Amino acid sequence: RRVHGDGAIEFSRPLRNLAMLAELHPFHQFFTFPLLLTQTIFWGLSALCAAIDFHLLRTGTLQKFKIQSDAVISVSQYQQTAWYVLKRHIFTTVPTTALFAVAQIRIGCPDFSQPVPSPQEWISDAIVFLLIEEFLFYHVHRLFHHPSLYPSVHKLHHEWKAPVAVSSLYATAIEHAFTNLIPIGVGPLVMRSHILVTTVWMCIAITNSVISHSGFPLTTGKHDLHHKNFNVNFGVLGLFDRLYGTAGKVAVD
Repeated sequence: RRVHGDGAIEFSRPLRNLAMLAELHPFHQFFTFPLLLTQTIFWGLSALCAAIDFHLLRTGTLQKFKIQSDAVISVSQYQQTAWYVLKRHIFTTVPTTALFAVAQIRIGCPDFSQPVPSPQEWISDAIVFLLIEEFLFYHVHRLFHHPSLYPSVHKLHHEWKAPVAVSSLYATAIEHAFTNLIPIGVGPLVMRSHILVTTVWMCIAITNSVISHSGFPLTTGKHDLHHKNFNVNFGVLGLFDRLYGTAGKVAVD
């Protein structure tokens, strides 16, 4: 920012944008803005990956660029998955995000009218977010692989043996809420995080989910191995996979 001779403060463009967001009703700051931003990222990245998938499919070079060299894409399955995910967002993502937004407001999480967090706050919040997500995602995900739960809760997600970007959120309502949404939302509540930190965290989380399901060698390929073999790589970071001996050792080909 710059302070003029008359005492007026001129903010840089990013801070002016935050000041504009601060004028919104708190519910729109904690719910509407993060939801629209994350949805834009999810559908934008999914559409980009889909365009690449269909181009490679037309040119007959799909397997050359996929982590799983025997990957097969069904156009009809792709379309059905995208339509299902859209409905899942409407009926699960929206209400769950709204509940988290209300909770953040109730416990006094700072909104965009409050000062931008210090670097120390960003780092400490990020560490807690990652650890909570890893703990919850691993254990709930592995629970959903139990024979009594897998057919009704998690089998749908594994219809894609070689996943694609949009299939990252191809899940039943229970799975989507307890593996995709709650592990990401609990950290900001525990830390009472600034909405800016929470929004950035949500954007990073959805980006990672889409990319790790894209089937392209943009990551280590660990999640592709999970979809192929089912019994390895249940976590996000791999901390509990190493602890419990479920880390996949064989490269996907």
